[in-house]
Amino acid sequence: MSMTRRSFLAAAGMTAAPMFIPRSAFGANDRIQVGFIGVGRRAQDHIKLVEGMQGVAAADINTARLTKFKDKGWKVYTEYRELLADPSIDAVVIATPDHWHALPSIDACNAGKDVYVEKPMTLTIREGRLMVEAARKNKRIVQVGSQQRSTPPNVISCKFIREGKLGAIKEVHSANYPSPWDCDLPEETVPDGLNWDAWCGQTQPRPYNKDLYLPRAENRTDAKGRPLGWISFRPYSGGEMTGWGAHGLDMIQWALGMDNSGPVEIWADMDAPESARFGFSIA
Repeated sequence: MSMTRRSFLAAAGMTAAPMFIPRSAFGANDRIQVGFIGVGRRAQDHIKLVEGMQGVAAADINTARLTKFKDKGWKVYTEYRELLADPSIDAVVIATPDHWHALPSIDACNAGKDVYVEKPMTLTIREGRLMVEAARKNKRIVQVGSQQRSTPPNVISCKFIREGKLGAIKEVHSANYPSPWDCDLPEETVPDGLNWDAWCGQTQPRPYNKDLYLPRAENRTDAKGRPLGWISFRPYSGGEMTGWGAHGLDMIQWALGMDNSGPVEIWADMDAPESARFGFSIA
């Protein structure tokens, strides 16, 4: 094989799910060792779906989430930097809330690890530039998840458009992805084993509430009918603009053959009624 291990991993990085190739493919006897930073709901999908790797370590600020990993022989950490300090780990999967994507990715690159980070890559342009700089400086492979790139209808449709079979595209209309709003949830007691200060990270600390900490699930809504969960609130997320919007807008770029350009700006239709902008109904 004339391809180096690193260039092979770079080619693997074109897939939508994290894909780390076994070392045995390169003549070694062991496999790529992967650590998971953030092992909540999304990480469980990656652990089940990924092939060609060996999960060996997990880091999370919630000790209750680490129990099952410890029981099956994984190394477990409540501080992700301790995971990164392990020289036996080759790569990491970062499936934290959005506001915790940038720093672990940068730290992982500086620690010599390849990275798969969930979309959105980050929430600010400055953080994104620092992540790119860290990857290039340390010659790391960094892949951002976008599973619709592997969904057959999306693949076929985007290829159809790129081949000009719809003619010249002059205008594209997209969903009006809702932005996040300020959190005004009341304070609740922090559960045992949860490091709430660490969860807040670089944001202004605010009191714990389960409907801020937990992801959107179980159809939890506030008094206005808006969905609850950290993705709904700034500064922890960009709302659905960086949730489903990261997929929808990516499909537009892909279909138009514009992967290496913009978009430079995205403006929500603020003239639309609130229910249309935020996806909830007002009685």
